[in-house]
Amino acid sequence: MAVVGHTNTGKTSILRTLLRDVYFGEVKNEAATTRHVEQAKLTDSQTGEDLVILYDTPGLEDASGLMDWLEYNTASRRDGIERLKQFLASDIAQGADSSVLDSYDYSQEAKVIRQLLASDMAIYVVDAREPVLGKYKDELAILSWAAIPVMPVFNFTDSQNANIDDWQTMLARRNLHISTRFDSVAFEFEDEMHLWQNLATMLTHSEMLEQLMQRRTEDWAQLYDEANIIIADFLLNVASFVREINEDDDPMPVLAQMQEAVRQSERAMQHNLLNLYKFYDNAVAATPLELQAYQQDPFDPELLKSYGIRTTSGAAAGALLGLVLMQQR
Repeated sequence: MAVVGHTNTGKTSILRTLLRDVYFGEVKNEAATTRHVEQAKLTDSQTGEDLVILYDTPGLEDASGLMDWLEYNTASRRDGIERLKQFLASDIAQGADSSVLDSYDYSQEAKVIRQLLASDMAIYVVDAREPVLGKYKDELAILSWAAIPVMPVFNFTDSQNANIDDWQTMLARRNLHISTRFDSVAFEFEDEMHLWQNLATMLTHSEMLEQLMQRRTEDWAQLYDEANIIIADFLLNVASFVREINEDDDPMPVLAQMQEAVRQSERAMQHNLLNLYKFYDNAVAATPLELQAYQQDPFDPELLKSYGIRTTSGAAAGALLGLVLMQQR
């Protein structure tokens, strides 16, 4: 399956999410980050069998210019695949000659088209925040010539500026009636299942995708159970945390030590959860993930107040810690 689309629509980010691999490919907040076709495999977690082979392709940079070239240099009575192969055999598909003025370089588009012609199907990644422009219509026209099923996938759907209705109207006019939403930033497991289900309806033999969906559902349920164990272990440890002091001793130094121990335990729990889901890595994430709840001090009076707990002393905050943490979870 080829993953295609305009530059900077989040193709590699979607693949990272599907693969549960934050190290796959390169992600930057700039166009044309991916310059070569990269392969990745989705396997059966129990048998190791390859189920889906994904190909991350470079972004389409000038589909409108390529469409003009195709209409001028290829015969309209030939079918789409023949016209695309004629383009791939041309000099401009190999890269522009910098010594020639006004030369055209469609080498990135050529990489995409070669992979399309070698694939069983493709997903076309759409930045839902973008307006429907002519260059996107030309991209879809070129993709249709490859004569394989193509399913649009809307990325960044959680944005208030999403234009999904306009996109769906345009897609319907091109007989693309099956699409799905898959936000690589605001990930929902149900969205991934809808993606595979919709793709399965476009294939005559969908056994591999059905096997993938079954295994992924089982794996996700197992992750959920393991996450609950991590959280429960943390809560039980905090609830049973006791330090004894003499009646005449000042409790505040010991309380401060206990609070710091709880903070460290909470950070360890958070790290274990994120590592379990392969969800976040400061070293490789292009856009820092902002989880405000993770950054809050569990003993912050304002945080406690938001849960209806008023504290007048550090001792009271410590006494109510277990209740607050359980309410947060």
